Amino acid sequence: MSAIHPCEVPLNTMLRGHKDGPGYADCYVTEVEGAITQKIFIEAFYTSPLFKVERTILKYLASRPATDAEAKQLAAGNATKFSAWRIEWQSTSELLLADFTGRTRSWLMATPGTGSVTAPSTFLYFGSAVLPRAGHGATNPSMGWPFHALSGFHRLYSRLLLSAASRRVASAWQNAAWWQKVSMWMHTHGDVDGLNAMPWQASLITEGCFQSAEKNPRQTETSCCETVALG
Repeated sequence: MSAIHPCEVPLNTMLRGHKDGPGYADCYVTEVEGAITQKIFIEAFYTSPLFKVERTILKYLASRPATDAEAKQLAAGNATKFSAWRIEWQSTSELLLADFTGRTRSWLMATPGTGSVTAPSTFLYFGSAVLPRAGHGATNPSMGWPFHALSGFHRLYSRLLLSAASRRVASAWQNAAWWQKVSMWMHTHGDVDGLNAMPWQASLITEGCFQSAEKNPRQTETSCCETVALG
């Protein structure tokens, strides 16, 4: 399992403004194998078994349900809200959500890691921000007693959420890479029936991958992959 580390909120990110403001902001990071896109990270995060518990709580206690299909729409950039959050800002590498009270923010970011072209890796970031209570400005911000009472739980929960998401994307990448190798072998040996019988939902294969592989047989398994299907 990839280690989860607290880190400084990166400069020039959507969350940094809250870090530099009167409220509170924190950030956690992990590095996983594979070229994981922001879209894959978002879907993995909001459909993990752990986050589904939170979704269930919000469904019954706040009447704000959410489905896996809606998480996919959020990941694809086609949503304006998700359960108790609205999309405050979204780009190809970042997502910033604001809760319905306007006081908290959730932030995700995926960036290239320390891996190489032939063995890529990705940094996955998860951060949160809490704004001061209404009526308290930068000169005398007040976070309120619930913030201080729950701060320890928040830090633990943040680590667990990021860990759950990282395990999902890492597993999906490993499974996809294995199917990629199998499919490339079948394609090379002309096993059309085998290719047609493959569980494509578990693979990364595209026609473009085959075409580029024919031109360059030594191409790595992952360089032509476009999407990861999360199980």
